[in-house]
Order: sequence, then structure tokens, then C-alpha cells
Amino acid sequence: MFLSRLIAFIVAEVLGLSFIIWTKKFVQIFPRAEWAERHIGGTDNLYKFGGVILVILGFLFLVGALDFLIGGASPFGSLSPTPTMQRVF
Repeated sequence: MFLSRLIAFIVAEVLGLSFIIWTKKFVQIFPRAEWAERHIGGTDNLYKFGGVILVILGFLFLVGALDFLIGGASPFGSLSPTPTMQRVF
């Protein structure tokens, strides 16, 4: 279970960091967003903001802080101990 979370974290980090590092390349490849141009200062800022959000969400998913959002529907399982995993002293 943790390995699948780690793989998802690495994928999210690589995608997020690539959005942040190669923003100009993404702007050249994909069309400009008019909404972003008017409201947040440009499409560049939209890609960078999206990359930062992806990095943060990837980390939160790794440590299990997003379990309340996805609940039992996660294909990755939960990191919280189930009754069969708890030790009884």
C-alpha cells in the first residue's frame, strides 16, 4: 500500500516540478488561457500555480492527509491501521 502511494507521489512531484521548471515550453506548446491572462497575470502563472498545487497534493497524498477526501474509494488503500492491524497489549 505504501509503495503505491510512493509511486503516485513521485509521479505527482515529477509532473508538478516539470510544470514549474519548464513553464515557457508548456506555454509554447499549449494555447494561452484568456482567463489566466486577465485575472492572474498570465498563463505562465497558471502553470506554475498548478505545478505547486500538484506538488503539495502529492505530498499530502503520500502522508495520508487526503484520506478524508477519498475515503474508502481509494485504489491505494489507507495508511490508517485497521482493527486487524492494531496490537493489543
